[in-house]
Amino acid sequence: MPSGHILKVYMKEDDKYHHTPLYEAMLQALKNHHVIWVDVQRAVEGFGQEHVIHKAHLFSFSEHPPVVLEAILEANTVESTLAATRPLLQAASGPAILLSGTVLK
Repeated sequence: MPSGHILKVYMKEDDKYHHTPLYEAMLQALKNHHVIWVDVQRAVEGFGQEHVIHKAHLFSFSEHPPVVLEAILEANTVESTLAATRPLLQAASGPAILLSGTVLK
C-alpha cells in the first residue's frame, strides 16, 4: 500500500491571504498541486491559543468559528506541496500538522 500524509491546518474563519479567505487560497493552491483530497470544515465550537471559545450560531454571522483544512498528500509530492504552500501556512492563526500514514483506498 502506498504511503501518504495528512496535512491539517487550523485557522480562524477570518484569516486572510492577500485579501482572500485563507481556506479558499489554501484550497486553490492544493488543487494546483494535484493533492488527492481536501476538506474544509467549519467547526461548531472551538478555541485557539488565546483560549477564547468561538461558536457558530444559527442565523449569526458575527462569530468567527474555527476552520480546519485537511488534505491527503501522496508521499512523493509532500516536499514540493509544503514548499509551495509555506506562505499560506504561515498566515494561519493556528498550527499546521503533518501526519504520516498509509493510503488504504
